[in-house]
Amino acid sequence: MPDADLRFDKPAFAVVVSNHFKAVRQLYSTLAPAQLSEGIARVQLVTLLVKVMYRMVLLGMPQLQLQEGRVWLGQLVEHMQTIINALLQQRGQMGTDLVTALEKQLKRCALVLKDAQHDHAIAFAPFLPNALVFFHDTLLAVVDAAPSRDSVVAVQFAIQSVVFLSNVVGCSSYRADTLQSAVAKGKMAGSAGGDSPINAETATAIRQALDAFWTPARISQLCEWTIRHLLPLSPSDLQYWSDDPEAFVLEQDSLDVTESLRVAGEHLFLGMVESPDHGRQVVGIVEDMLTASAPQQLEAFATTSGITDTVFLVDALYLAVGLATMSLSGDMLRIWVQEVLGPGTRRMLAATTAPPLLLRRALWAVGCVANHLTAPIAADVASLVAAVLGGGAAQGDAAVQLAALSTLHGIVEQWVYDPSEALVPALGPLLDGLFSVLGRMRELEPRQQVLDALVAVIEIVSTALLPFANKLLEVMPLVWSAAEEQTPLRITCLTLMAQIVLAVGTTPGAAQALAPVVVPMIALACHVDARDADAYMITGGMELWLQYTRRCPAYTAELHALFLLLAGVLERDMECVKTGMLLLEAYALLGQQAMLSAYAEHVVRSLQTCAAQVKPDGAQFVTRALEAILNVAPREGAALLLPVLERLLVSVLASARGESSCEPDIVIVQHVTVLAHVLLAAPDVCAELLRRCSVGVVDLAHVMVHLFDAVGGGTPHRRRSWCLALLACLPQLRPEQVQELMDQVVNICVSALNDEECKSPVAGQSTHGGAGEDYGGLVIRLGIDSDQYRPLLLLPQQPHHTESVDLRQSIQR
Repeated sequence: MPDADLRFDKPAFAVVVSNHFKAVRQLYSTLAPAQLSEGIARVQLVTLLVKVMYRMVLLGMPQLQLQEGRVWLGQLVEHMQTIINALLQQRGQMGTDLVTALEKQLKRCALVLKDAQHDHAIAFAPFLPNALVFFHDTLLAVVDAAPSRDSVVAVQFAIQSVVFLSNVVGCSSYRADTLQSAVAKGKMAGSAGGDSPINAETATAIRQALDAFWTPARISQLCEWTIRHLLPLSPSDLQYWSDDPEAFVLEQDSLDVTESLRVAGEHLFLGMVESPDHGRQVVGIVEDMLTASAPQQLEAFATTSGITDTVFLVDALYLAVGLATMSLSGDMLRIWVQEVLGPGTRRMLAATTAPPLLLRRALWAVGCVANHLTAPIAADVASLVAAVLGGGAAQGDAAVQLAALSTLHGIVEQWVYDPSEALVPALGPLLDGLFSVLGRMRELEPRQQVLDALVAVIEIVSTALLPFANKLLEVMPLVWSAAEEQTPLRITCLTLMAQIVLAVGTTPGAAQALAPVVVPMIALACHVDARDADAYMITGGMELWLQYTRRCPAYTAELHALFLLLAGVLERDMECVKTGMLLLEAYALLGQQAMLSAYAEHVVRSLQTCAAQVKPDGAQFVTRALEAILNVAPREGAALLLPVLERLLVSVLASARGESSCEPDIVIVQHVTVLAHVLLAAPDVCAELLRRCSVGVVDLAHVMVHLFDAVGGGTPHRRRSWCLALLACLPQLRPEQVQELMDQVVNICVSALNDEECKSPVAGQSTHGGAGEDYGGLVIRLGIDSDQYRPLLLLPQQPHHTESVDLRQSIQR
């Protein structure tokens, strides 16, 4: 029999299946009935035969003779029922090996029906009624017969039964509208690939079978049964939790639907909630249970004597509420929060002795319904989270603390009220608790969750972090050191540090306090010769570097030494072009001549790596860096940048010639803006540049005239600069060249003068916005954080090189 990863002729194999299935089925009919009396060897042989027939059914089902398939699947159901009865009644009299072998066979038999329905929903239709009743009734009998879920007979069979019911209730092929559409086309796309033929008779039979099974009474009964019997934790779960809470949470989060009866129950419950046919009824059942059990919930919150039946019920019910949150009534949830969850949170906060099982689930449920909290309740929840993280509630139970992290994220991410109002009153204990939990967690995933929560909290509270800044700066080196062997954590540490810089970087003395922490982190993250694992930190390190540099009031020795890393980063990773060029811009404005003189070669290397080599989205940031350098040192900067400017001019000329590989106009406009700057600020450097490229100033003038109104005309600064550059070109042109360009030059002058008359009264206001935006050299304004709208420390501003020039007098002259 072919394995799934081997290529073979599937149509031919389907024919083989059709021809030989009857013989194999007869062999099964001979061997299976007597296996219980023949011993373990016969059981193993029948199990192997079921595996063979599983492949035959799954690969050949569309062509499988209906009668043979019906006969065998009917036998399979009878056979499973016989084994189940034997296990329920005689298990104590069987040997352990025989019980294990029978349970494996049951799982294999259940897989046949489950996967056949999943992969061939339409072809499976004739077997649907019997399979639904069998799996439903047998599942309830098996689970209800066990004292606890840990002692369920043939638990893998039970899991497959739950998954089968879940697959059916969520099967898109069985929806009424899907069936009607498929009947009109005469076929339906199969989930296993290919199409299954379908007609009105088959579609009607499917709907009748589903309507007969999924009655309102059965939906109600199965929903409540699932919540009460499948969703609670089992005794073995609780023991594992007690032994190792952190490992317990990691295992619970990683369990697959086929590995746990509880996870399979969640899958079934969600399938019923999301069902177009039955979802509304299921949601009503959950809402009724939630409302009717309010006294029991409040009783559970007051429990201090351990895990009672009420606590188990509330745990399971809150899990169901969390899973169905998006479908439940907002009004009902708000009432529940006000009358039950809010008071319950306050009781747990006051007592600090709530059972960990309830505390964990209540915190998780609060995170799911955070949008329905009121600001006062959210503040109480934040205080409870701080108490849990600090170990004052649930005695530092890691499972409860990890649930508290999800609650924290729920509060941070909601939009109904200002989350900072809930977090700031408890901020000190909250930060202490988060760092405390971080130190106690062993595994990567929970530690990552703690760091993510810290990032989210600090981003929200913003400058409210200032009273705790010194404590954070003391702790961060320890956190950074502890994450040495876990690169993902160090990446998040860089993001966390960037958020701290954003929050405290504008306060007096902040740059000096930040430097001993930030500079070593940047140096390690952006060191391109580091091991490969550390290379993943470059992006986060560059962002931290940029945020820190933008908030330094002066050019320091630490900043000066870091600049050596920039060229290497850009040569290694072009994904950092935006951050790298913004850094270069900030360095030029902050370090000015000192930086340019010391690092001339590195500056040129960085710009040559990116100039005329990046996508349009990145080109604007290259232009910002060039403009910043030309603003700081017009003549010296232009001479320094001559190799870079030559590359820009070559690209501009290629565009003028209409070469197919040329850059788009949106980029060429930026190149020409830089060249216009050079023409005005350093005409001798511009003349040398034109000579190197064997072109005259008239060629540059033609390009500016041609592109003046391109890409929306750009900003007034750009248009003014181009106008003055064109005027500077005129004395260098021959009379006939002047005559050729004069009409267009006059129009451009009029346009620039109109811009002057309509100029914004706000001096120094940069108009970043659009393809022709003011690319940083006009007035560099780095002082607004667009996410929080809070003023940041402004870098030294340089006047634009044309601001002192009287445009009208230049035109007249």
